Amino acid sequence: MQYEREDLISGRVRWTDLTPAEWRERDERALAELKETGRVQPLEKEYFRKDGCRVPVLIGAALFKESGNEGVAFVLDLSEQKRVEETLRKREVYLAESERLAHTGSWARDGTTREAQYYSEEMFRIFGFDPQRGLPKRDEWLQRMHPEDRDRVRREASDRMFLQKVDTDIEYRIVLPDGTVKHIRGLAHPVVSSDGELVEVLGTVVDITERKDTEQALRRSESYLAEAQRLAHIGSWAWDPGGMNVLYLSEEWYRIFGFDPKDAMPTSEQLLQRIHPEDRGRWQSTIDRTIAEKSDYDVEFRILPPRSTIKYIRSVGHPVLDLSGELLQFLGVAMDVTERKHAEEALRSSEAYLMEAQMLTHTGSCAMDGTSREILYWSEEMFRLFGFVPQQGLPKWDQWLQGIHPEDRDKFKLASDETFLKKIDCDLEFRIVGPDGTVRHIHGIGHPVLSPNGELAQVVGTMVDITDRMSAEEALKRSETYLAQAQRVANIGSWVFDTVRMRPVHLSAEWHRLQDFDPTDGMPTWEQRLQRIHPEDRAGYEEAFNRAIAEKSDLDAEFRILLPDSTIRYIRSVGHPVLDALGEVTQMMGVIMDVTEIIQAEQQHERLRQELAHLSHMNRVSTIGELTASLAHEIKQPIGAAVTNAQTCLRLLDGERINLIEAREAASEMVLDARRAADIIDRVRSLYRKDSSHHETVDLNDLIREMIVMLRDEANRHSITMCTDLAEGLPKVTADRVQLQQALMNLMLNGIEAMRETTGELSIKSRLAEGHQVQISVTDAGVGLPIGKADQIFNAFFTTKPQGTGLGLVITRSIVESHGGRVWATANSGRGATFHFMLPSIVAVTA
Repeated sequence: MQYEREDLISGRVRWTDLTPAEWRERDERALAELKETGRVQPLEKEYFRKDGCRVPVLIGAALFKESGNEGVAFVLDLSEQKRVEETLRKREVYLAESERLAHTGSWARDGTTREAQYYSEEMFRIFGFDPQRGLPKRDEWLQRMHPEDRDRVRREASDRMFLQKVDTDIEYRIVLPDGTVKHIRGLAHPVVSSDGELVEVLGTVVDITERKDTEQALRRSESYLAEAQRLAHIGSWAWDPGGMNVLYLSEEWYRIFGFDPKDAMPTSEQLLQRIHPEDRGRWQSTIDRTIAEKSDYDVEFRILPPRSTIKYIRSVGHPVLDLSGELLQFLGVAMDVTERKHAEEALRSSEAYLMEAQMLTHTGSCAMDGTSREILYWSEEMFRLFGFVPQQGLPKWDQWLQGIHPEDRDKFKLASDETFLKKIDCDLEFRIVGPDGTVRHIHGIGHPVLSPNGELAQVVGTMVDITDRMSAEEALKRSETYLAQAQRVANIGSWVFDTVRMRPVHLSAEWHRLQDFDPTDGMPTWEQRLQRIHPEDRAGYEEAFNRAIAEKSDLDAEFRILLPDSTIRYIRSVGHPVLDALGEVTQMMGVIMDVTEIIQAEQQHERLRQELAHLSHMNRVSTIGELTASLAHEIKQPIGAAVTNAQTCLRLLDGERINLIEAREAASEMVLDARRAADIIDRVRSLYRKDSSHHETVDLNDLIREMIVMLRDEANRHSITMCTDLAEGLPKVTADRVQLQQALMNLMLNGIEAMRETTGELSIKSRLAEGHQVQISVTDAGVGLPIGKADQIFNAFFTTKPQGTGLGLVITRSIVESHGGRVWATANSGRGATFHFMLPSIVAVTA
C-alpha cells in the first residue's frame, strides 16, 4: 500500500484512514465480531494506497486466548488475483461471444455414462434448452434430432465416439420445440486415460443452417442462371487472348453452338469451323482488332451447328486488364438471336402486311406535332382516304380541315382542341368530302403522347373509313325492323336462353307480345316463364327442355299458354343447343310460333272430315236406297235361276233312271247362281259399310266394268245405253276401292239423272295422261252444266236437282283429291257434259 511499517505501527496513519467510507461500517461489525468471538472470518475489502488508489485485499484477525487483548491479523493484497480473475471472466465473455457469433457451442460428456458434463451458453441456445433447468439428459438431446437423422447420429456419431474412441465429424438436423429445423455440424474428440480408458468426450457443434441455406440458395441461383440463360438463349464464356485458349463455357453456350459438354472444351479452331464460311473473315477481323485495341466488341454472325439449321449469333465481349494494363482475358456472352432475326424479317413482312391491311380495312394512321399541330407522318392509306397526293408531301393542318364536311368541321376542330389543349384522348365520327365530291364517313381516334416532363410531344391517331359500316348499320337497322315486322306478321318470336344460369339472354319484341309480357319490365325469369304455361302442359315442356340440354339435341315442343286474361294460345317452341369448346351446352336458341290458328284449323278440319265421312256414308246409303228396286230385280235373276236349277236337279234324281251327270251340272249351275247373288249383295254391303277404308292396288278398267254391271238395271230403267272406251295396258293405282267405286258411281248416276227425261248414251272412257297418270271421263247427253254457275258445281250443297242434296260432287272431289288427284267438268260441244278425274299411277308415284 506504499506506507512505511513505522507509519502504521506508530499510529501516524490510522487504519480507518486507509478504509474507504463504504467499507467502514463493515469494519465496525468485524471489530465487534472480534471482541465477541475472538476472531474475524476472512473478508474481502478495499484499502487506499498512499497514492490514493484503491487496492483489493483479504483481511482476517484472531485474539490470543491468554491475554484476550492481543492477537494476530493479516492483510493479503488481491490485486494480481483480481486481475487474473478479470482476465478469465473477459476470456469467458469473449469465448461466449465468439461462440455466439460463430454459432458454435462446446460440450463435454462423461466417457462412461455419456451424460453431459458441460454445455456452453451457445450450446443451450442452438439446441433450444433452458440453462436454468440444468444440463439436458442424453435422451433429451437425442429427441432434438430430426427423426430422419436420429438413427444415423446414434450409429455414426455417438456409438462411434464412445465405443470405437475415434474422432467424429457429422452433419445432421435438429428440430426445435417451435418446429424450426436447423442444420448442425458436430465435431467430437474422445479423451483417453493412460490405461486406454475413455474418460470423457469433448466436442463442438456448429449451426450451419445459414451456410446450408446459402448453399441451397447458391444452387438455386446457379439453376436459375442456367435456366435464365436457357430461356434467354444466352451462353457465357471466358477465353485467354494470349494462347487463344477457352477458359470457361456455360452449359447454354454448349447447347447454342452444338458442342457436347462431356467432351473437352472446344478450341478456337473448332469454334471457327462452326462459324458460317461467309462470316468467318468478319468474325476473325473483329477478334484481331479487339485484342489489339483491348476494347469491347459486339459482333453478329451465323453458325452451322451439326444436325441443325443456321443460327444467328450475337457475341459481346469485354476485356479484363491487370494493374499494368495488360490484357488478361475476355469475358462475354453469346446470344442466340435467331428468333430475333426471324422476328425482324417478320416485322418487315408485318409492315408490308400492315400497309396492306390498312388498305384492305380502309384504316390510315398519322402523327402530329404537339405544339404546332404540323403533320409529322401520314400513312399511304391516309393519303388515299383524304384524296391527297403523296408526291406533293404531307398536307398542312388547314388543308386537312378543308377536307372535312362543312357541317362536321366545327365538331372536328373542337375534338382536336380538347386533345391538344387538355391532353386527353378523342374519339369521334365525322364526314369528309373528297375532291370528286364523294362523301365518306370517318371514325377518328387521337391519343396524346407526353414527354417525361408532362408536355405534349405529339398526337398520334388512326382514321377508319366506316362508310360501308354505316351503310351496313343502316341496312341492319332496316333488317331488324323488317325482322321484327316479319315476326309480328308470322307470329314468330325469337329467344336465346343461358342454360348454365337458367336465365334468358335475348327475347324479341314478338316473343314478349305472344307471351303477353311487358318488355319495359325486363326479361322474365325462368319461373315466370313456366308460370305462363298451361298447368297441364308445364311439366311436359320442362321435361322436354331439360332433355334437350342433357342430350344436346334440338327442342321441338308444343304446349298451351294461359294469358292473364284467361285466353289460351297454342305455342310451338323450336330450339337448338349451343356448345362451348368442351362440348357442353351453354345456351339454347330458337323461336316460338303461335300455332293457335293452325291447331284450331286442324281441329275444324278434323270435324269437317268426320262430318264429310258421315255425309259420304249417308250419300252411299241414299244412293243404295235409290237403287234398291234395280238391285232387287238383279238379285232375283240369279235366285230364280238357282231355284230352277234346284228343281231340275231334284227331278233328275227322282226319275226312274237317275241321271247323275246332268243332276251334277244342275247343282253346279245352282252354286254359280247363288255365288252371283252373294257377290251382288257383297258389293251393296261394301258401299253401305261406313268403316271400310283401306288402300290396295286397283285396276281402274275393272272398277269401271264392275260399276257398269251394278248400274245396268238403273240405266235400262231409264232407257239409257252405257258404253265404254277403255285403254289397254293402263298402270294400276293405289287407292281405296270402295271410295273410288263411290266416286265413279256418283258421276255415273249424275249422268243417268241428267238424261232421265231425254234418254241417250252414257260413255265411260279411260286413258293414260301425262306424267303416268290415269284419267277417267264420264260423258252424258243431258242438260249440260248450269249456265253462269259451272264453277259452283263442286261447292257443298249446290244442286240443280229438285230433290238433290248438293253433296255428290263434293264427296267425289274430296275422294279424288285425298288420293292425290283432281276432278273437273267440261261442257260438250253438243248436248251434255263430261266429268273427268285423274289419279297418279303406281309408276308415277315410284318415279
